[in-house]
Amino acid sequence: MFRLKNISDKQLTVATDGLSQQTSPGEPKQNVILNMDKMTAANGGELVIPSKNDFRLVDIRPGEVALMKVEFKMAVPLEEISITYNPQDFYDGRFGYWTGKVVSETAILDRKK
Repeated sequence: MFRLKNISDKQLTVATDGLSQQTSPGEPKQNVILNMDKMTAANGGELVIPSKNDFRLVDIRPGEVALMKVEFKMAVPLEEISITYNPQDFYDGRFGYWTGKVVSETAILDRKK
């Protein structure tokens, strides 16, 4: 789980689901990138519009946080992790979620037995 904090001076709507994940399997230092995939229909390439529910949109006021869950499997023990949250708008603003890029600080994981 990780926290996405609103450090701006206005309310933001953030997508907490419906994001694709990119990782580097097999590496102990991991940067997980969360972004969006543009879905198009196979015939003709029309843009497919998802449901609002697919994004689990959350309104967060200044200073508030939204919680997001990230799950992935690793072939080697994880030592460090950072998260890049980078939602794009392929839908001409129809969902109203914040777009941009935020990169977390790297977290060192203590694997005590």
